[in-house]
Amino acid sequence: MPNSHSLKHSIIIVSLLTVIFSSVAYGQNIMPKCVEEDYDRQIAEANRGIKFSSYNIEAYLSRGFAYLQKTDYDNALKDFNRAIEINPQSEKAYFYRGWLYADRANYDQSIQDFTTAIEIDTEYVEAYYLRGRSYDYRGDDSSAMEDYDKAIGLDNEFSYGYYGRGAQYQLMGKKLEAKNDFNKAIEIIGREIELNSDGCNYYKHMERGVIYFNLSNTRQAMTDFNKSIEIKQNYVAFYYRGQLYFYNKNYKAAVADFTKAIEVNSEFAESYKKRALAYEKLNEKEKAETDRLKYLELSQKK
Repeated sequence: MPNSHSLKHSIIIVSLLTVIFSSVAYGQNIMPKCVEEDYDRQIAEANRGIKFSSYNIEAYLSRGFAYLQKTDYDNALKDFNRAIEINPQSEKAYFYRGWLYADRANYDQSIQDFTTAIEIDTEYVEAYYLRGRSYDYRGDDSSAMEDYDKAIGLDNEFSYGYYGRGAQYQLMGKKLEAKNDFNKAIEIIGREIELNSDGCNYYKHMERGVIYFNLSNTRQAMTDFNKSIEIKQNYVAFYYRGQLYFYNKNYKAAVADFTKAIEVNSEFAESYKKRALAYEKLNEKEKAETDRLKYLELSQKK
């Protein structure tokens, strides 16, 4: 069975970190939108709002979110910091900034921001989940499990929560509990795929592929990763398919997919970390060291 730590979910993120969300509804709904946003237009509109009032927090959040989706992390961070200056009780600003830090593998900072978001809104389902993933990356499994339980308790149709908790059960050697949670997540995702257009389904196929991998169903995992990439050339699916290739000891294909992930998003730290491991297997030590250094550079950005 694949080690679930070999397929960490970054949002993130989950995260999360990688899906096209509505900047207005994100705090209430983690599902991706079915249409592409024109982020350049969103930035232009936010610029006009900020020009009219330098205290327009929604404009800063909207612009910061657009920068985040364009992987312009430096400008996104400036906008989220400004939003927090305007309103230190904006749970959305802390959540977005936590997402950004998680994407840069700065998990201590992401946990701090997700915690603040939760303190402001104690029913913030997505914040519990993403904090759980950050705890998971940092190796704090008990805290991660508490957050997954909380997320599921708040929303029993939240597929991400079942996936995260299933991965924790798997690490604990609780195979039946892990299988039950993974299958529950697959059931929910299957319904979502049926209801959504292909514009949304690229991410749902990627998510389901990760779960199938954890169930050792590598054939179905590959099918979902391929389908995700067919619908949309997204770096998350390239990243996860690269991990599947690595697991199957096809290190050249793994390097190719991690490279494609980096071409789409050069700021996603985990792609460099995983490509370094693949380069090592290919005995390309110099390239591996270069990628490790790049990973450290990105993960240490504040």
